[in-house]
Amino acid sequence: MIEFSSKKIKINENETLIKKHFNLDSNLDCFIIISSNDDKFSDALSHKILDAIIDRINPEDVYNDFSIFLENINSFIKTWKKDTDIELKSNVIISLLHKKNFLFSSTGTASCYLINSSKDVLEITDHKQPKKHFDYISE
Repeated sequence: MIEFSSKKIKINENETLIKKHFNLDSNLDCFIIISSNDDKFSDALSHKILDAIIDRINPEDVYNDFSIFLENINSFIKTWKKDTDIELKSNVIISLLHKKNFLFSSTGTASCYLINSSKDVLEITDHKQPKKHFDYISE
């Protein structure tokens, strides 16, 4: 059975943050964080991600399934941008915790941090140019 939690926070007049966590299997958790200037896009993207992860991620081949899943999400984002007149600004992190492996990908200026056993905060994303699509998986 999937365990699910979700929060939507209005940061300011122009930006909303969506945070979702759900458990797909006994050793497979998914974490999604989306911030965007377009509420309709944020909602549609979070539903697309949720549906696609449930349909496509198999605990037997998480890395390859995640890669194919990201291609699907990139296509969704590209199509959305073509079909709207709004200048879309979004920052997204999608991550999977499978057994002891943490896989993630991000777009925009989103950053990801981990806290190790010594309680040190470690940034695990880079600060190059903001990414316009999910281009690789970090592990």
